[in-house]
Amino acid sequence: MKFSGLFSRLMASYILIVLMSLTFAGVGLTYLVRQWVFSAREKELLSRGTGIAQLLEGYIQGTLDAGSAVKLLDIMDTFLDARLWLFDAEGRVIATSERHMGAQRRFGPTQAQVQAVLAGELSVTRWPALALTAARINVGLPVVVNGRVQGAVFLSATVAGYVDILAAVRRQTIYAVLAALVVAVFVAWNISRAISRPLSEIARIAEQVANGNFSERVEETGTDEIASLARTFNLAVDQVERTVSEQQRLDSIRREFVANLSHEFRAPLASIRGFLEAMLMDMVNEEERARYLSMMLDDAKRLGRLVDDMLELSRIQAPQARVDLLEVDAVEALERAKTRMAQRAARAGVSIEVALESDPVQVLADPDRLDQILTNLVENAIKFTTPGGRVRLSVRDAKDRVWFWVSDTGRGIPEQDLPYIWDRFYKVDKSRDRADLGTGLGLAIVKELVLLHGGDVAVQSEPGQGSKFGFWLKRVSQ
Repeated sequence: MKFSGLFSRLMASYILIVLMSLTFAGVGLTYLVRQWVFSAREKELLSRGTGIAQLLEGYIQGTLDAGSAVKLLDIMDTFLDARLWLFDAEGRVIATSERHMGAQRRFGPTQAQVQAVLAGELSVTRWPALALTAARINVGLPVVVNGRVQGAVFLSATVAGYVDILAAVRRQTIYAVLAALVVAVFVAWNISRAISRPLSEIARIAEQVANGNFSERVEETGTDEIASLARTFNLAVDQVERTVSEQQRLDSIRREFVANLSHEFRAPLASIRGFLEAMLMDMVNEEERARYLSMMLDDAKRLGRLVDDMLELSRIQAPQARVDLLEVDAVEALERAKTRMAQRAARAGVSIEVALESDPVQVLADPDRLDQILTNLVENAIKFTTPGGRVRLSVRDAKDRVWFWVSDTGRGIPEQDLPYIWDRFYKVDKSRDRADLGTGLGLAIVKELVLLHGGDVAVQSEPGQGSKFGFWLKRVSQ
């Protein structure tokens, strides 16, 4: 774990928060203890002062002589560690604890405080100090004789006796703060690690993704926001990987398409160019000129078909390509294909028939596109069927889908060629006459149109046994 970045900031933030909290708690606790110390000492002095006032009632009444009064004050001074003063009803000092006469000038009560006590009130004055041992409390109580205030007694004492209590509290507070700090560091470490580690992983994997490596994913554990971020990040990486893969696939297809296209254009263009050069140089006679012109026309027508098929395939593969699905009678579609290709079949010496393998059934299809699919398949079957052969059209109901089949008795397709038969520009037979060569895009167009309908294609063939091309479309529910 690196001590930098988010982890360090989180650790520093947590520890700072803990230290500030503990500091405020310690200061608050110290304040409360100081207040408790003053309150406890104040209650003690008031309690003792009440007893002293009762004892001094005898001196006010004349039953206790002055020496005895002073001695009593000295005893209480030693017992309470407090300075004492006794005032008469006129506010004059009539006795003090003689051992601390100097304290009268330093900590003695003011005249206003004495008058307040003689009026029957209690007097409490605190002398706070930074050092608790120097802090003092003055309390004054009236001396009541026969229901009347006849004097006042004042006590002045430090809170030194409670300093040990405060020190013990401080020690325990420091121990608690240190223990809490250790726990806080441990907890902060784990929390910071739990937060920063997946984020660091996300940053690391994001860098790999930026470099084109999509092999790793962030571990998805928990249900918190970080786990949600990890899941979202992984989904984003998956999407990016698919997008890149698709882009690479499209780039590969595009390169292959351009290469194939260049190859398909090169031969007829070279042929046309050669024929034209020969004729311009008067290297051919009239009979050959007519034959060359006929061959050039065939090449031009082939180029035209190639351009048309390319444009058609491009339209079908466009993202905005759509089909208008209607309920179409499957058998009627076959009959239309038979009628449309009848003359072509007759010229090739091939018979064409429609075989009913199931009851009439409706499919969801774009009528024009379905006719185009069947026409391309029938034309392909006629092209590769020798004279005297047969082309057979059929449909078969298969629950939620309907299969269309176009079979021929032609030469068939080698097994090694079957996986590529639907690829663009792929030709099984490259030795046929130029006039009979197709563009190599017919079956690719068929597949794209079927996929656009939500269906799929299939092919079955054995060399010398003919071929059977099929596709399925969704059946209309009854």
